[in-house]
Amino acid sequence: MLTKRQLEDAARCAIIDCDDCTIPCINTIEVTRRSAQTALALAKMLRRLEWSNRIPLMNYLPVYEHHCPLCGWPEFNGHAPNCELGNMLKGLEGESC
Repeated sequence: MLTKRQLEDAARCAIIDCDDCTIPCINTIEVTRRSAQTALALAKMLRRLEWSNRIPLMNYLPVYEHHCPLCGWPEFNGHAPNCELGNMLKGLEGESC
């Protein structure tokens, strides 16, 4: 996986300022592969965190409902229309946001 700095360097790469770059440009296929592996690992982690916020339905019931940690909407309703996490994950799946 690439570091945040390497991802930033790859994102701004225009084959200039290579002296300050942390990406080894000798093998661009390897850089692409490692960037994709990093992105997929981050997407997998976001999916695991998507409904991780468990809030008791009532103080006296041991029943829990999963909520989005960003928009706060319950899992059965889906994300709020303007939820950054929900829209990002939809975009990863190729759905329109």
